[in-house]
Amino acid sequence: MSFQHIEVNLGNKFILLSQGKIFKGEINMKKIKVMRDSKSFKNKKEIYMDELVRRMKLNEAEATVEATVEEIANLIIDGYAIRPAVLEGGACKENWKSQQMFMLDIDNDKEKGGKDYKFIDIQSAYEYFKSLGITPVFIYKSYSYSEAENKIKFRMVFVTNQEITNVEIRKKLQATLMGLLDYVGNTDIRCKDENRVFLGTSHREILYSDFEAGIDAQEIISKYWKDNYRKFVSDTNKTKKDKNNADKSYTGNSYSNDSRICTNLDYIKAKDYESLHTVLGIPEGEPEEISSFDKIEPQVLLGVEKYDSFLCPIHEERHPSASIIYDREKDMYVFCCPHDADMPMATPIYLIQLILDCSKFDACEFISMALNVTSIGYRWMVSQRKILMERLHMIETFEIQCISGKIPIDKDVFQFTKALINIMLEKLDYNYKNKNEEYVLRISRIELMSIMQERGIVKCKDKDSLGNKVAYLALLGIIDKVNIRDLSEWTCNILRKKKQADNKNTEEDTKREQLLLHIPVYDTDKIKEITDSSILLKEIGFSSSNTSQKAVESLTDAEGVLKVYPELYDCKEKLRFYCNIEFLLKKHYKVMRYIKKEIERKGYVLQQELCDKGFLKKEKISRINEILILLENEHFVRRGVNADVKKMFPELEVLKGSNNKIIVKRTN
Repeated sequence: MSFQHIEVNLGNKFILLSQGKIFKGEINMKKIKVMRDSKSFKNKKEIYMDELVRRMKLNEAEATVEATVEEIANLIIDGYAIRPAVLEGGACKENWKSQQMFMLDIDNDKEKGGKDYKFIDIQSAYEYFKSLGITPVFIYKSYSYSEAENKIKFRMVFVTNQEITNVEIRKKLQATLMGLLDYVGNTDIRCKDENRVFLGTSHREILYSDFEAGIDAQEIISKYWKDNYRKFVSDTNKTKKDKNNADKSYTGNSYSNDSRICTNLDYIKAKDYESLHTVLGIPEGEPEEISSFDKIEPQVLLGVEKYDSFLCPIHEERHPSASIIYDREKDMYVFCCPHDADMPMATPIYLIQLILDCSKFDACEFISMALNVTSIGYRWMVSQRKILMERLHMIETFEIQCISGKIPIDKDVFQFTKALINIMLEKLDYNYKNKNEEYVLRISRIELMSIMQERGIVKCKDKDSLGNKVAYLALLGIIDKVNIRDLSEWTCNILRKKKQADNKNTEEDTKREQLLLHIPVYDTDKIKEITDSSILLKEIGFSSSNTSQKAVESLTDAEGVLKVYPELYDCKEKLRFYCNIEFLLKKHYKVMRYIKKEIERKGYVLQQELCDKGFLKKEKISRINEILILLENEHFVRRGVNADVKKMFPELEVLKGSNNKIIVKRTN
């Protein structure tokens, strides 16, 4: 749908909007210029910001409309996105030409606000600016506004008496409005940009409307401007200067001094924090608290202007192909690389990992140093790294004690444990922690085996033998295997999202293939526990090669089994088997004898027979799994009655449907 100009029927005093809707009302003759999208949306989830900006860019002339404030207000509540400024020649902020409408975005987001978070409701915000002599023309609720969910998100709209064509005045006025609001609430910092687009809304109400209200830009600036408002000033001019002063020796293409190169890439690769602070205008002092390092805008850090298509910072290329887009689901900017089809959209942290070829912790450390920021997640990673380093030193000290004290712990046990701690240091991730807020390594047995083999630590013929090695260390008490139910709520949510994204059963995947490992504190009691266990296992000739569930069950109790195989928490039949074997044998003796007798006589027994004979109730049919575990040595299995089974037992041809089950002896 193309853009349409707004027409006004003055004689009948009706307002005719682009959607063909008619609104009665007094005609406000004061018109201002804005830019609007050609599409309206009733739901924020339908909106793709990159497509929206591209539509406005490609249809620049039609996107620029001249309308009354009331008409613009009605467009907004009809779901049209608005850019308060007029741009010419592109969607970048350097293309700003004029502006008369100014807007503030109030999210009341405690996480984004950090330590400076201040809540403000719509009425209080209106009364505050009204008391300053700065009257908004109207206020509207954002798409996500919800009193029930305590999401008080709204936008305030102001109009100057005259159209502003001086970009410096525009910057100072926007910064002053944001600075004044900062005393009583929090505003989206991106409101400072000249090319900022504000979404419409699905809430069809215009609040505190005064369409003829106007503000004097020069008067507000001279009365309220303060130097500390400079943090809200857009850095258009500085960006141009930095681009012109960029290193002309950028390798791999002929795009030097172009808007499609990453002007800060050499500084990033060299970890030149001083130069990055200069070009990005990073203030000195205490690090700024932010909600997450993944919320930074990577295009700013890279120093790229045309971030819808620019030269890839990872691969050398002659023509721009990389891009940064806004992921509305994750509420973050992500990097897209066309050279690697298997690589997902990279978060800001992962992008730095790719550029520097480093761990997640090192990438976070770089972002902290480069932007002088910190977060709860980063501080947690710093503390956990320190803890892991301490425990690595403890295990090295314990190894020396074992050698001198002749404690029978094999050398490869210490090699494996030290290598495992180093892997945990490399893969340190704030998304994986237990309920005590301690780091848990989540890694597949195949990946762990591959890493260990590459480093010459252990030679395992398959992932099962590596699993036995890990189980042996857990039996000794050198490492902890973690059950999925002992993970933090945050980590469980992460795994749940992975399950939804991959369309897999995450719990099954974790139980069968994924290891969840934690390194305990090697205090005096733990050292004694490990020493005693190693002596006992050595005396009976027990090693990692013969570690199995049955072997562990023969050595310890149910609690000991669950320590080595915590996944049995989710396998109730086997858990009951380990804990109550004598009771179960007695309970199921008759049905077990019947199954064995019938299979010896005719080769099979129907599942329905067990119900008909009164051995099992229909609602307790799942108990068959429990019985088959008890009959494990008989090699009985349960199968569906398919064509192959009917060929073996012709008398079953009369059975119809796919729900019939049969118990037979395993043939292989």
